[in-house]
Amino acid sequence: MSTEQFEVYEFRFVDKETKTGFCVYARTEEKAQEIVDIENDHNVYNYVKPMFRFKRKFLSEKPPYELEQEQIEVLRRQIDWAKELQLPIALHIRKAHNELFNLLKKLNYKHYDGVMHCFGGSVQEAQKAIELGFYIGVGGVVTFKNATLANVVAAIPLEKILLETDSPYLAPVPHRGKRNESAYVVEVAKKIAEIKQLPLEAVAEQTTQNAKALFCN
Repeated sequence: MSTEQFEVYEFRFVDKETKTGFCVYARTEEKAQEIVDIENDHNVYNYVKPMFRFKRKFLSEKPPYELEQEQIEVLRRQIDWAKELQLPIALHIRKAHNELFNLLKKLNYKHYDGVMHCFGGSVQEAQKAIELGFYIGVGGVVTFKNATLANVVAAIPLEKILLETDSPYLAPVPHRGKRNESAYVVEVAKKIAEIKQLPLEAVAEQTTQNAKALFCN
């Protein structure tokens, strides 16, 4: 019997009237399909957020290769749902960019509306994601000393950057080590402005436009 302990499907919703948010998890495709089927019957904004990472130790009796293939199939299904429902997709990739790009190539959708959430890849991987249509999510890590994310920010256009908190984690300097919160996102914007030698207001305006373009259309 498997002792696997990670959610397979994750959907995030924001009520259009109250602006309150909530997550729904499903451990089987059948349950996830039920969520997809009722999504359009509710007054919500929605996006699909798969988590895709191979280097994490799972408590499972399944061999690593089988778990990896399961993750790939689960990701494929969620991308299909996002395209079917015309929803943005937020991808959290940990040390699996090559596998991701191979899958996206096989799916052959040409263009994707989404964000590489909490981006931790290289400049080349960021550029490849942007070519496919993705925004790059930049959070508190960019303010850390010797953070390679700063090189990514310097190399990509501001028009493809989204500001993130990843609350309650990864609080930016000077709040590092504290519980992260939305109020700290200004420190991320300040760091991006410093890297790109732009006024803070320009960064705030453009990244706000970027977020609206992805999530509010």
